[in-house]
Amino acid sequence: MNDQSTPPPDHDSLRDFINDSRSTGILLIGCTLVSLFISNSGGSWYTSGWKAESHTLASGHLPSSPLEWINNFLMAFSSCLQAWK
Repeated sequence: MNDQSTPPPDHDSLRDFINDSRSTGILLIGCTLVSLFISNSGGSWYTSGWKAESHTLASGHLPSSPLEWINNFLMAFSSCLQAWK
């Protein structure tokens, strides 16, 4: 009779993948491929999501679509970077 219990494995394959420096590159390439597929799928659902207007936000002189929010944020961010130079 063997009373010794087997120790748990020293490594987990997912943890090893996350700790590997190459996983960042693999994740970046995977996300790029997914975004290219979605943007080039030709579906109107993709472009309509970016141009969907929220009338509650438009009444307060705020951007009314996600595309305008991102555009305004990037313009403000680039202005801050230029001011720091």
